[in-house]
Amino acid sequence: MVIPGTQDCAGWGDYGFHLRAQLSPKGLAALLLLPAAIAGVATVIG
Repeated sequence: MVIPGTQDCAGWGDYGFHLRAQLSPKGLAALLLLPAAIAGVATVIG
């Protein structure tokens, strides 16, 4: 999704940025640890 008026902004074609961000320690925590923690809490509550 591209917000109207931002299609010419720098960074739209930098797909490597997303890969580097996801492989950073914070990115891995957000992708793996946060969902596991939420699932653990849901299991304990439910």
